[in-house]
Amino acid sequence: MFAAFVAAALAWRTWLALRQTRHVRAHRDSVPVEFTGFVPIEAHRKAADYTLDKQRIGVVETVVVEGVLLLALTLGGGVAAIDRVAAELFGSGHARDLATVFGVMLATTLVGCPSTSPRSGSRW
Repeated sequence: MFAAFVAAALAWRTWLALRQTRHVRAHRDSVPVEFTGFVPIEAHRKAADYTLDKQRIGVVETVVVEGVLLLALTLGGGVAAIDRVAAELFGSGHARDLATVFGVMLATTLVGCPSTSPRSGSRW
């Protein structure tokens, strides 16, 4: 049941991203009327291209990285493994509980660190 909820959440986020991608692609060649005098068409197209590239990476990251991480931490026993390490280091009690929480936070933060940009070739 939990895996079905994870799949549904990932599908929802992917659908929203693809919906935005279609909208940006459809309006790439026209500056909104409110900004016509302020934003040149070249800048608008550049912003649209950036948004499309970022969305493409975001969809992959959502499905692959976040989905796999969530399943690994829950169904794969990742939280239990972090808790076992915390128990070995701190025994039982509040220190263990805090170490488990911070261990999960550390794991999710490390996985969520920015990757190499496809255009700049530099990290961060």
